[in-house]
Amino acid sequence: MRLERDALDDLFEPDPHWQLKLASYTPAPQRDSNAEAQIGVGAHTDSGWLTLLLQDESGGLQAFTRGEWTEVPPLGEGVFVCNLGEVAELLSGGYLLATPHRVLLPPTTRLSVPYFYNPRLEASVPAPLPSLDLEKLPWEREAGYDEKAHWRRPSNAMITEYGANALKSLARSHPAVFAAHHPDLRVLDDGRVVRQ
Repeated sequence: MRLERDALDDLFEPDPHWQLKLASYTPAPQRDSNAEAQIGVGAHTDSGWLTLLLQDESGGLQAFTRGEWTEVPPLGEGVFVCNLGEVAELLSGGYLLATPHRVLLPPTTRLSVPYFYNPRLEASVPAPLPSLDLEKLPWEREAGYDEKAHWRRPSNAMITEYGANALKSLARSHPAVFAAHHPDLRVLDDGRVVRQ
């Protein structure tokens, strides 16, 4: 099934919200083989539409698939990792799933460059996209796939106003910075941000 060429224009036009980040992770301290790996970035799904990630050869990126955390190996220069975000999951009525991922600290410094391509901040995301006929889409997950086994952040609101969904991620990812600059706001357990 195909969507019309302009099916997403209302979400992204005239100015999509995009971000480019340069991320550097310090090496993990020496640990014995029985110690749990140290987390560089905790398990999460991105709040937007699509993330492209350029990573160096250090490793450490993991995605949750088929019920377990799996290494996403660096495959060389010019190879990008592609993650779907919560907007893709909302628009597809859950047919597409936001990609759960995390970063474990590697033994050497890790550099990565994520590029986030998202709807404009004031866009309201229909859930699901009205022109999408989910009944006619072929199901391509393996037989016996248990959607309940897909990793989910506990108590995570999937907010249809994209700007509010993005603010949720900012508030959770950088709580000290958020608190310092927004003392009038607080983050609820499900990630929604409200006035004090």
